[in-house]
Amino acid sequence: HWADSGTFELLKSLVIPQPPNHVLVVLVSRGLQDRDHSACKDFLEEMRLKNVDMECLELEPLPEDPVAELLCDTLGRPKDACVEFARVLVEKTTGNPFFMKSYLLGLRDRGLLAFSPTSGWSWNLEALKRLPVADNLASLMAERLGGLTPEATRLLTVGACMGDRFLPDEVRGVWLKEDGDINYAL
Repeated sequence: HWADSGTFELLKSLVIPQPPNHVLVVLVSRGLQDRDHSACKDFLEEMRLKNVDMECLELEPLPEDPVAELLCDTLGRPKDACVEFARVLVEKTTGNPFFMKSYLLGLRDRGLLAFSPTSGWSWNLEALKRLPVADNLASLMAERLGGLTPEATRLLTVGACMGDRFLPDEVRGVWLKEDGDINYAL
């Protein structure tokens, strides 16, 4: 859930009441130095001032060696074949696991990371080096959504009005196609 000021007010009402208060709250942030995180910083400071028991863990970007091991395990390739791929992946994503996953999915979608039943996974390292990567979450999501068909985009637009999850039967009631069939948009 993307937290806003209302979310932090709700969390305060759950965390600050009389002890013992058996509530576990996990907040995840890419970094609190950014002005967009002021509500989170304010919340954490208020919790500290009210002596709420909390622990902050700073998660660092993933380094190249563990990424190379992960690639070699996932792709079934020897580590020496994955070291340079890992270096490029960490460089392009600044070690952010979310960006890594999305970048790898994008490579697969573009055919730059491909699987063959006879030879396994393969990639073109020079093409990967030339491939641009989105510099933030909004750009990444816009790029992924931009690749959808117009029907799929419309389906997501209608579904988004219903919340973060929806079923085809729920969308069908407001789908304005003559045949009423939304399956082709999926």
